[in-house]
Amino acid sequence: MRKAALIFGLSLLVPLALCSCGSPTASVQGHVVRYGPVPPTAGTTTTVPLSGSNSTVQVAIAGKIVAVQKVRPGGQFYFALPPGTYQIGVVQDITCHARVVLRSGTITHSNVVCVEP
Repeated sequence: MRKAALIFGLSLLVPLALCSCGSPTASVQGHVVRYGPVPPTAGTTTTVPLSGSNSTVQVAIAGKIVAVQKVRPGGQFYFALPPGTYQIGVVQDITCHARVVLRSGTITHSNVVCVEP
């Protein structure tokens, strides 16, 4: 009886272990930043982290949105995704974007840049 229960238990665990091996993950982390003129000097530009926490970052692959996240204070984001080439943007602002290539088992650092006119 114990042997049958052990075999049954192992038969449930093996597919789970194989499943996790077949879906490698990668991740991307970064900040949403604004790039633009610094008042009062119009000729000077800088990149500043987005401080608002009411923005939403979305990740798309081949035009399909695959992940969405509210921006943390300081404009930080983090996504764990399958390897691939992604577009990252801010939902409320079409000037904010980044393109990132994720490779299996790696953490990629990429900022989403919002360009001020």
